[in-house]
Amino acid sequence: MDEEQHPVFEDEKKEDKTTIFDNADNDATELEGVIDQIGFGRFQITLLCLCGLMWLSEAMELLVLSVLSASLRCEWNLTVGEEASIVSIVYLGMTIGSPLLGWIADRYGRLFTLRIAAVWVCFYGILSSAAPNLGTLLVIRGVMGAGLGGLSLIPPYLSEFLPVYIRGKCIVMLQFFWASGSCIAAFLSLVVMPSLGWRWLLILVAIPSFVFFICSFRLPESVRFDLLVGNEKRARVTLSNVAVTNGRHIPTEILEKITANTVHISAPRGKIVDVFLQPYTRVTLLALCLFFIVTTCYYGIPLLTVGVMNLPPGVCLSSTNVVSTTTSCIQGCKTLAYNDYLYYLLTLTSEFPAAVISLLLIDRIGRRLTIGIEMICFSIMFSIILVCMESDGLLAVMFVARMFVCAASQTGFVYMTEIYATRMRALGVSLCSAASKLGGLLTPFIAQVLFAYSAISAILFYVFFGLLGSGIALLLNFETKGRRLRDI
Repeated sequence: MDEEQHPVFEDEKKEDKTTIFDNADNDATELEGVIDQIGFGRFQITLLCLCGLMWLSEAMELLVLSVLSASLRCEWNLTVGEEASIVSIVYLGMTIGSPLLGWIADRYGRLFTLRIAAVWVCFYGILSSAAPNLGTLLVIRGVMGAGLGGLSLIPPYLSEFLPVYIRGKCIVMLQFFWASGSCIAAFLSLVVMPSLGWRWLLILVAIPSFVFFICSFRLPESVRFDLLVGNEKRARVTLSNVAVTNGRHIPTEILEKITANTVHISAPRGKIVDVFLQPYTRVTLLALCLFFIVTTCYYGIPLLTVGVMNLPPGVCLSSTNVVSTTTSCIQGCKTLAYNDYLYYLLTLTSEFPAAVISLLLIDRIGRRLTIGIEMICFSIMFSIILVCMESDGLLAVMFVARMFVCAASQTGFVYMTEIYATRMRALGVSLCSAASKLGGLLTPFIAQVLFAYSAISAILFYVFFGLLGSGIALLLNFETKGRRLRDI
């Protein structure tokens, strides 16, 4: 049966049809109602801040990659390909680690897995600062990347405590932490690199993940996960404690009714085949492509920013002599100067208005249309880069382009978190995150290697990818705005 005709998708035009959001069992309905009644209060704010700390940690680890590769190019006399490998090896590790940790989260719990990821990132992040050569650095950073892939579990874990009316916006709010992490990492690079060097920079950016690990022992496991695996007692305690923290009270009979109606899953959870079976087949395949495209564009911008800043004054990206000029600039040993870090920091602030854009659109026009519009705007802005202009103008255009693709990336996490049932939510989101990291694996060779030999080809590649991503977003076959989460 074609997915368009599958009964679970016949919800957009006919209110009385069943969808994957409307055929959940009674326990999901009652649990959703209780979570809505508890509301958004002090507990959710605390949870958002701690989850945001891990989101901040990932942003810092990924942003320092471009600074690290630029520094080691001179210190270790690296080729363009070797420089790009410093970035790509981390994304390769994330591609492997993300689905593995997603599977663990669906089998053994979200919070348990996040603690593993936090310790992993901290330990190997600090260890990489002692790397004596490129080979050792690549191995350690690759292993660190595997743990970093587990941080994609933050949106699923957070969403399972949120009332439906604010779920989408609250997940988007994580973007403020991501933006803060990027800016903090850029500021640390500005302060630390000239005096202490890259080794101390890697140590400092590993600290937030350790702080989360310590604070995580004050957080509960997901109520949805506990009910799914039959841990009813812990689920009742968690719901009661969350309600008290928010100044609410849940009658004991309501808690007992929720757990009494719970359908436990004895079969293995987190099976990878489940996310590709009906009714998820089409949406999973499209989402994998979408995440790959969005992330390729997103992580290409900071790397291109470094390349653009290294161009001599008066060189136009669309001119005929940009190939030889760019090649000599990137292959030459030119470390980032003080003004370069300031420009870099300026472009990163675009991620704050990116969150505002998604907050304004996501519950008005829906998740799919929001992503589609944001990716079209990204392509338009990137095409403007080909127009001859001063470096300040180029940075302004890249500022706006980064803003739109960043907004699309965070909206994508909202969408994927809401698609899958609790029994496969962590794995489904992690698979999409793994696909996105394949984009991170590819983009250094576009933004650094291809840009070094043909800047116009690199720019047009990202323009095309932006348009392709917009089309895929609009092809997603159902909307998740205002829908409650499904558990089984």
